Amino acid sequence: MRALIAEDNPSSRSLYFKWMESFFDEVDIVSDGSQAVSIFLKALMDRNPYSFVVMDLMMPEMNGYDVIREFRILEEEYSIENSLPSKIVVVSGIEKKDFIISALKEVCDYYIEKPVKKAVLTGIIEGVVSCKN
Repeated sequence: MRALIAEDNPSSRSLYFKWMESFFDEVDIVSDGSQAVSIFLKALMDRNPYSFVVMDLMMPEMNGYDVIREFRILEEEYSIENSLPSKIVVVSGIEKKDFIISALKEVCDYYIEKPVKKAVLTGIIEGVVSCKN
């Protein structure tokens, strides 16, 4: 299983990677929205999609909300037999709860408020990994 971390904060990227690396065969990291779309598309084209994504909503180049919507479009275009859509965890410090609720309903699976706690993220990962096995 592969995972993608899309986060512009270097400290958060390092922390998430440390928490996630034992759960996945491969964990890739990008620091802006356009990089996230590019690497996600490449994974689909290579027929080796990401199972799990941690996405910051407030990122440079392209915000996380638009990135995730693009991910969902790409997943439909490049549908891979026996492959489920990526489980997407949005992480954000945004205090506009209506924006978060809208994002959750439309495109992602989980929301974690920053600062992210290890037990919360790894608990979600454990649930996803156990369902995929």
